[in-house]
Amino acid sequence: MPSPRQLPSTARAVLGAAALLAGLGWSPTARADEGSYRTYAVMLGPNVGGSFHKSPGLLVGGELSFVHFNDGVWFGLYSDVLYDQGLSRTRFSIGPEVGLGPFGVDFGFVRELGADPRYGWRVRGLLSAVFITAYAGPGLIRSGEQKIDFWEAGLLFKTPIKQF
Repeated sequence: MPSPRQLPSTARAVLGAAALLAGLGWSPTARADEGSYRTYAVMLGPNVGGSFHKSPGLLVGGELSFVHFNDGVWFGLYSDVLYDQGLSRTRFSIGPEVGLGPFGVDFGFVRELGADPRYGWRVRGLLSAVFITAYAGPGLIRSGEQKIDFWEAGLLFKTPIKQF
């Protein structure tokens, strides 16, 4: 599996932009009531990025999350569907996510669709600024003896579609 230093310059640029967005987007929250902020939200949006493996390619798809926010701490479940242009495969992922302020992490079970389904996992570091989340992280997909290590980096544009 490649190290972050071995990632193409495009991936490093996405990660650098994500760090800048996170730094600009995180500031103390001013509240008129100075009380706590707690809510549940269903969030939905597109995902655009890159997948870096033996056949690097564009990632496009969407993500749906159910998240609980509690005074800067958040946790929930996500599910996404992505088309990996480099592998010419579509994959589905589902798993937990957790974070503090703009920083978070998710871990998901991955299933690649197709005539020869493959299974694996991935973990992503997350940096959020309002409705934009940058992510990057490694993953592994297996099918019998075949093993594909990969890195992903990209941007999520999610907005709350329901709060309660």
